Amino acid sequence: MASFTMIQTAIGVLLVYGLYRLLSIGSRDKRMPPGPPTLPILGNLHQIPLTGVYRKFKDWGEEYGGVFSLKLASTNMIILYSRKAVHDLVDKKGLLYAERPRSYVADMVTHGDSLVFTGHTPAQRAKRKITTHNFSPRILDEKVAPVQDAEVTMFLHDLINKPKDFYSHMRRLTSSISCILVFGQRGPTYESFWGHCVYDALDLFGEAMEPGANPPVDEFPFLKYIPAMFAPWKRRCKTSGDAMHAIWFEARRRVDERRERGDVRFSLADKLLDEYAEKGSSPLNKNELDHFFGLLVEGGSETTSSTMLTLILCLALNPEVQVKARKELDDVCGTERQADTIF
Repeated sequence: MASFTMIQTAIGVLLVYGLYRLLSIGSRDKRMPPGPPTLPILGNLHQIPLTGVYRKFKDWGEEYGGVFSLKLASTNMIILYSRKAVHDLVDKKGLLYAERPRSYVADMVTHGDSLVFTGHTPAQRAKRKITTHNFSPRILDEKVAPVQDAEVTMFLHDLINKPKDFYSHMRRLTSSISCILVFGQRGPTYESFWGHCVYDALDLFGEAMEPGANPPVDEFPFLKYIPAMFAPWKRRCKTSGDAMHAIWFEARRRVDERRERGDVRFSLADKLLDEYAEKGSSPLNKNELDHFFGLLVEGGSETTSSTMLTLILCLALNPEVQVKARKELDDVCGTERQADTIF
């Protein structure tokens, strides 16, 4: 009887401990930055909206400060909301925070080749080295500025002739500059392949990767075993990934076709392909290189066009600021030349 009681007691203790550990999942560690209240097991998962998560992050950032944290089941997420936090942790200490947690959804979409969502692997180090070496401030001043000036001139021409299409003109501008530098190909119009290919890729990427659009598969790994026929998010990820791969595969095909004709240009693709051909080896395989080229175009196109289009919206809503800004530009640049310092 005594042994039976001890067994019952042990089982009871184990059950209580197991329940305690289960309910502890989702609790924020006291050492983490502040954040919204959590629920057992879920943490903050129930508060992540299906779309427009940036608005929720903004609200939390205003409430909890420049650095706040979320608990997604057993996973910690730290959000940098203020410019100072981004500068201090990402710019000043980039190598310290270069590691990235694995993301099942990101790997599905990018085929595991993303510079943003992959850890500090040899391939990632090679990509970062290529980027910093070929896009240093000196090279940007010497090589990028003339391309930028020419494309901005074309942008102004397009605005004068078709002002209502300003949205497409701005997107073409940044895409063309990026494609010239990376692929050696410019987009003369938004409808051309090089004028819109990056936005086709990013639209699909955004749909598949938006926080809240997918189940918490990294927090609950068993979800990855759900068959695709019962998981529309899996089908969406595969469709997006295949489409992105096809876009950057086509971009590389066009570059290779141009080079086969003897048309070698100043671009990152031409430079690296020549170097690797001379060495007889490459630190990146073809798929990694194709997606790396695409990622650089993505980083140089969408972020800039979104910022400039937001600026246009703000100026349109505040015409008095337009007048003030124009006067300041005229004082510095005069009225007889292009005010290229605005880009």
